[in-house]
Amino acid sequence: MTEQNSLASPGPENETSRVKMHEGQVEISADDVRAMLLTQRPDLSDPLIRPVVSSGTVATLFRLDEDLVARYPLVPAADDVRRVEICGEIAHAQAVSTRVSLEVPEPVCVGEPNDRYPGWWSVWRWLPGETMCQDAVNDLNRFARDLASFVREYRAMPTDGRTWDGACRGGGPLLDKDEWVRHSIARSSHLVDTDTVTAIWEECLRADPHDDDPVFIHSDLLAANLLAREGRLAAVIDLGLPHAGDPAADLTPAWHILGSESRRIWREELTPDDESWTRAKGWALEQAIGALHYYEHSNQGMFSAARRTLNELIKEPSLR
Repeated sequence: MTEQNSLASPGPENETSRVKMHEGQVEISADDVRAMLLTQRPDLSDPLIRPVVSSGTVATLFRLDEDLVARYPLVPAADDVRRVEICGEIAHAQAVSTRVSLEVPEPVCVGEPNDRYPGWWSVWRWLPGETMCQDAVNDLNRFARDLASFVREYRAMPTDGRTWDGACRGGGPLLDKDEWVRHSIARSSHLVDTDTVTAIWEECLRADPHDDDPVFIHSDLLAANLLAREGRLAAVIDLGLPHAGDPAADLTPAWHILGSESRRIWREELTPDDESWTRAKGWALEQAIGALHYYEHSNQGMFSAARRTLNELIKEPSLR
């Protein structure tokens, strides 16, 4: 698993220079990682350990030689809830790997809390590749088709009766996010045309709700969670826990990543109706406007991506 294939040279200046993004966020060093491996997985304790420079907002990553990556949540938790969550993520990744054509993260082990890091952590196989950007792929239209194929495969997995659980970033009623979105718009008045963004959000709220069976949704198909290799989409990461909900939640790459022509192809591939497309715009807006103010001073990668998404949404013609 990786969030961005860029390595920092080991050293205190690289391991502690990251601006804190969340309350309760902790720092961890390569020495801490080595000590934990020596105690809990001595068979993995001798590799070259290097921090991974990443725009990710959930975990700190350390490369272990060439084949593995250790993943430490930025905000640690030592309770049984977090342990169950990590085990659930592992089981989900293993299940998804048998149902999709693209590569997904492969788990290796779960680490326990200790005095070096007060929370549960994990080790995964390293997935080589370049974080998705327009320069990383040779053909954005082909990328749209490849990602659409993954979304269809993901949606087709049996949900075993799962329904919307309210714990996912997207996929439920848009109205549940209304207070947060309006708060975020108010916080972003110096960054974006708030009148236009508010009008788009209110248009999305008027879309008919999803009334069909829920399907599996990734709900976080951002560029940072997609890896390209040799000019083509190769892997989808950060699968998280299994969630079922409105399939419109996985249409958001239309504005997060794609341009006008590739967006048209994306829509042709996944065939959403107008109501689903409008809800998808709402989910893309909700992610972007929240990230815009939250990461303005702490994560320039996320901030820039949010601004791009909002610009694409503003250019998109209304369907209503």
